[in-house]
Amino acid sequence: ILESKLVSPTSVQLRKPVNVTLTFSNKGDLPITDLAFVERLSSGFELVTTFQGNGTALVTSTNSLGSYVMPQPLAPGSKLTLVYQVTPVDAPPGPQTVSTTFITYTDARGERHNLSKEVKVTVLRPYLVLSSNASSLSMEWDEERVLLVAISNVGNEDATEVSLKLSAGEGLSINLSMIPNDVMYRPNPDGSLSLRIGKVASGSTLTLPVRVRATNFYPAYELGSFVTLSYEYKDSIGRTMSGYSGSSMVKVTLFVSRTFLYIVAALMLILALLIAIRIRNRARASSRRSILMGERRKRGRIPFES
Repeated sequence: ILESKLVSPTSVQLRKPVNVTLTFSNKGDLPITDLAFVERLSSGFELVTTFQGNGTALVTSTNSLGSYVMPQPLAPGSKLTLVYQVTPVDAPPGPQTVSTTFITYTDARGERHNLSKEVKVTVLRPYLVLSSNASSLSMEWDEERVLLVAISNVGNEDATEVSLKLSAGEGLSINLSMIPNDVMYRPNPDGSLSLRIGKVASGSTLTLPVRVRATNFYPAYELGSFVTLSYEYKDSIGRTMSGYSGSSMVKVTLFVSRTFLYIVAALMLILALLIAIRIRNRARASSRRSILMGERRKRGRIPFES
């Protein structure tokens, strides 16, 4: 029934056209009746509706209305070729299924048959993945930690003109421990960092050591903050796509330092001792005054002798 299902070209970049050719044939000596088929596009691919191929209407109708029934039986020895065009819009890199053809038909003995056939194309594109050595951090006042940020290209094409921005939330400051030779670095007035990388080759990883430092004062025992990382890039021919960007966030919890707590505890202890000493001194002074007043009263009752 489905003699062949081919794509041309077999490798394609995003937003570039791919022709899909379906060839149906009847190699028997009796006609094939009730031939119906559905052509389902895979996720990440779109139909090029401006293409004038005789299979364009087929894909449009089957994706919206259901199966397409061939109006005439397929005669013995005859062939039917349908061609339509698709483009990958956000498919991942590597071999990907373009579409699946589902076929039902009745043979000469009146038996129903169900068949399916896929066809693949190799999608050529860069695919950057941003990761770090920690998804969350816990830090004390004035503590410094190193956050390793890795930019990996898991695609099969180079990523070019890569822009990376790192920002820190309340109570944090960030800087780079080391700047790689192929990275352009610029600190911004708001404390964020802007980096530009000319190229991240396919299969390579670039690691950036980011110093995260907690400030030495904030008005709370515990403060929730963050470090955000966002990026965007272009493909090997300088195009920007909707999927060529991303972001991630590392949660940071800031605590009052133990040293500060020890100092506060010591000060409170000293204050408590001073208060206790003052209370004791006042009590002693009050006791002495009471004794003196008592003695004066006693003297007042003794008659004066001449």
